[in-house]
Amino acid sequence: MTDPKDQWIARLVKDKSFIDIGGLWGTLNEKVTLAIQNGASSATMADIAPLDHQLWKDFDNHSRAKGVTNYSRVNLDVTAPYPERTIEPKDIVHCSGIIYHVPDAFGMLANLRRVTNEYLILTSMVVPSRISNEAGELVLHHDTIHYVPTLREEIRKSWPLISMLAT
Repeated sequence: MTDPKDQWIARLVKDKSFIDIGGLWGTLNEKVTLAIQNGASSATMADIAPLDHQLWKDFDNHSRAKGVTNYSRVNLDVTAPYPERTIEPKDIVHCSGIIYHVPDAFGMLANLRRVTNEYLILTSMVVPSRISNEAGELVLHHDTIHYVPTLREEIRKSWPLISMLAT
């Protein structure tokens, strides 16, 4: 288990409620099975895909292959107002790879807070962890975030790689 997210979830989840918001895509990085295997009291997969979408069937097959069947499924748009009307807040919320898709990242963060009792594990990586070229080197460690649209112009000018990524 080398992914820091997996380590955090495994350490925190015992006897806690857990939800993975947006984890359906390709079942590659879902965390519901990890939560169940590490003693979560309950686990839910939430995604914007309708419940009859093929991604849900793929997730069910993936989970069964891992010996996990005791989870909940819910159709959820995490950007819609009042997500707590669709899902009860959970002790641990995991959400990865969504924030860069939404038009209102701050609204999404507020919604995630509304459904988080204790811990929110929010990640998003859209570039490699290390980028080097003639402009310099950009290193993004596992605990780093740069929200490019909000960077001040002077920072963009002093860090050519950011300007390159923003275009």
